[in-house]
Amino acid sequence: RSRWWREINSEGCQWHRGPSCASLAGRLAGWQLTGAAWQRRPPPTWASLPEQGKDKPDRKLLGVVVRAGRSAASMVSRARIEEVRLALEGVNAPKNGGREAYRALVHKLSHGTDPEAIRDTLLALGQNAALLSKWHAKYEDLLQLIFAYDWSLGNDVSAAHESILCGLVSSNAGFLEPVFQLLVSNFFPLRDADAEGDEEEDEVEAAQDDGADEEDAETLRARSDRIHFAIKSVLRIIPLGCSSLLPVLIAQFPRPGEPLNRQSAYIREALRVCDYVPVLRDRVLALIVDRLLLMDSEIRLDDFAPVEERGGEIFTMEDGTDHDEGDGMDLDENARKKSLLFRDRARAEKVAEKLDQILLLVLDYCDKQLTGGRRVAKVFFELMLNIFDRMILPTRSSKFVPFIQFYICRKRADFVDCFVERLLQRALGNSSANGFSAGSAAMDASIQLCAASYLASFIARGLYIRVDSTHSALQHMVNWLHAYAEGFAAISVRPRKQMRGLARRASAPAAIELFDPTEHRQFYAVCQATVYILMFKGEDINVEGLQAMKWSGLVASDLDPFSYFSSDIVEEFSRFAKEKGLIDEEATSHLDKLGETAPDRSASAKEVAAVLAGHYPFDPCLLRRTAEQIEPYYQHWLSKQGDEHAAEY
Repeated sequence: RSRWWREINSEGCQWHRGPSCASLAGRLAGWQLTGAAWQRRPPPTWASLPEQGKDKPDRKLLGVVVRAGRSAASMVSRARIEEVRLALEGVNAPKNGGREAYRALVHKLSHGTDPEAIRDTLLALGQNAALLSKWHAKYEDLLQLIFAYDWSLGNDVSAAHESILCGLVSSNAGFLEPVFQLLVSNFFPLRDADAEGDEEEDEVEAAQDDGADEEDAETLRARSDRIHFAIKSVLRIIPLGCSSLLPVLIAQFPRPGEPLNRQSAYIREALRVCDYVPVLRDRVLALIVDRLLLMDSEIRLDDFAPVEERGGEIFTMEDGTDHDEGDGMDLDENARKKSLLFRDRARAEKVAEKLDQILLLVLDYCDKQLTGGRRVAKVFFELMLNIFDRMILPTRSSKFVPFIQFYICRKRADFVDCFVERLLQRALGNSSANGFSAGSAAMDASIQLCAASYLASFIARGLYIRVDSTHSALQHMVNWLHAYAEGFAAISVRPRKQMRGLARRASAPAAIELFDPTEHRQFYAVCQATVYILMFKGEDINVEGLQAMKWSGLVASDLDPFSYFSSDIVEEFSRFAKEKGLIDEEATSHLDKLGETAPDRSASAKEVAAVLAGHYPFDPCLLRRTAEQIEPYYQHWLSKQGDEHAAEY
């Protein structure tokens, strides 16, 4: 194959390339082909840009010009670079020698007010970053000024400061963690005040709420962009630096008692880090969920009492009436207790307000991830499902954080099926082949009970859940219950008739137990979850499908699950089952007897009943902003027995 070869002579250098390679090599060397001769290309400037039209600029030339502009800025301060280098080297000079230049350099950075002068000084220091990193112990005062940088000085000064940080990191990896600490500390708003204790926190928050926003939204956004661009630049130099970034994010995460503006600003920026460092997304989201769970645990449902009720209860003590001296101590003690109660409720309301607004940030982030493409949404759902599995599911006291998963699942039907399947595995997973298990570890038993509650509440409350998904989950749970009951009857020592007669005999003392009900809490929890789903979604399922589930066998089971349920659940199930023809006469008679007379329970039976009487995870959300986001997808309880039953579930 014949190729044309060209010899390019430029100042003693020879290039031997083919035509295409010669053109590329010449352009990289700063040459351009003019006719048949190569000439040195002049450096591009804004004035040398050809007319490309207003709508379609030449992007390649624009990139070249931007890079040339940056290099030109460095060339302008070349004399300054040499001056700074000499000042840095003057530290090693004698006492009365060159140290004056270094002191003048430090003074200019610490007391300077001209942004251009500060920018030139920072650019010069960036070119001498290797010298700074090599003798960093001698430049401690200068490095303290660099790491106390104010990011509100503008884009040019921030870009110059970024060049120093990147130079330090590239010269010495030991600067990686201090650089990340500097950048992450700027996630907080500039008007910053730490609140120590409840009283100081109240004063700080009041002062911040009364004052107008000092930082414009665009200024905040530009400042945030500069900080994140600096983090990206550092990670481009050391890609494995994300392992040093994570401990910094964890260490500087705001405490639950800090003001809301600090917490919301930090979480917003931390979530933004997840967009360009996806390897940290799982840990950062888990950290946020962990802090939300801490705030959630501080709130009690009793703290959401109506304002009128609290006012009438607390502020009626000083009514101007005369009391006997003997009642003075009692009144003072009563007033003190009520004052403490009011203070606790006021503190809980502040925590609830913080949790509500931070949950709104997390839900907004979830929306962005779920609308980023089908594959991105799937990956994000699996990540949040794993976080739910290992953090939210074992926490029984959580009342509001689980709504994150509820909100995510509303996006796609396969998310619902995957979540229901995971909960079924957790609720039924420790049973043997025949469905019966005599007991399990304490942690496993706790997770089983929680999973059964989550399963019941999720299917019952989700308006977006398809009927076939509800029917499939309900059928799976009923089949498991029948297998469990049959397995228990098969290994029972006493005959079934004798067991049933003793257990249901009204005159039998509570101390006599044929089995320990605490060993079968999993069965009772799953059975109550099944009834709970049936009460909410039973009207949507085909009657023939419900009748095929053999509910009479569960009611007449030797384990007698309905004797551990509350009277309202028994009454509601009895009404629905009679209306749809789901149970026979024997089961109906047993339910009627339970409704008329409360069962005489032993201590272990009372323990099981207390566990089953706990609240469900997706009960109505009492946080105003979060409830507004959940409301379009949430099903409320509608009783057919009148208003007195409307608030039971």
